[in-house]
Amino acid sequence: FLISSIIYSQDSLDNLENQNKIKHDFIYNKIIKGSSEEISPYDFIFMYKYRIGITYQNWNTDEIDKDAMFLLNEYKKDNTYENTIIVLNMFWDFVLGISDYKLDGLDIKSIIEENRQLIFKNLQTEISDKDIDLRISISNFNELDSLKFKSKQLFNDSLINKDRYELIKLKILERKYNIKGNKKTAYDYYSYIIDNIDNKKFEDYIEIAMGIAVDFKFTYKLVEISNFLFKLILFIILSM
Repeated sequence: FLISSIIYSQDSLDNLENQNKIKHDFIYNKIIKGSSEEISPYDFIFMYKYRIGITYQNWNTDEIDKDAMFLLNEYKKDNTYENTIIVLNMFWDFVLGISDYKLDGLDIKSIIEENRQLIFKNLQTEISDKDIDLRISISNFNELDSLKFKSKQLFNDSLINKDRYELIKLKILERKYNIKGNKKTAYDYYSYIIDNIDNKKFEDYIEIAMGIAVDFKFTYKLVEISNFLFKLILFIILSM
């Protein structure tokens, strides 16, 4: 029975690897033949991860970079900018994942910065509502103020509504806090959440604000937080 289980497990693994290869080859061929509009961003990233794990094993860095950029450029030609942004977002998450590892002979910070610049190069020149969230997530501290200014322009030009504008400002403050993590950035982030506590789009951030208040001993508008939580609990009870 044990031997049968081992054989079955190996067969299942071989079958999965074969299925992954078939899927990779299908996606790859679609892209290089100019039919990437049929390929989702998630499929593109699947192909990229497959190539990292299998195809690129004996390739040098220059060969890998050239191939990856070729595939991304081919994907962009026949796909929407929105899908390209999704690909770049997932790629950035993948890049950040390597920061958890210590690899001998590799400068992780340099690799992350190189890929950050690579993403910037694949964005349209003009900042828009389509890509500003990604720009925020990859920007360093000093770059964020220009995005704040640009979001104000988008709002003034009626390209985004007030709720969207306020949410962008929140994400910029969140990014600043995540970079610096000091009392000033914490207070700016915390107070902005509390000042917009009645905005339903901010509800998911209330718990974060409470955590920051505890960590930094902030007392600004704690009564408002208490009232909000009381109303929320009461609503939940009445809905039961």
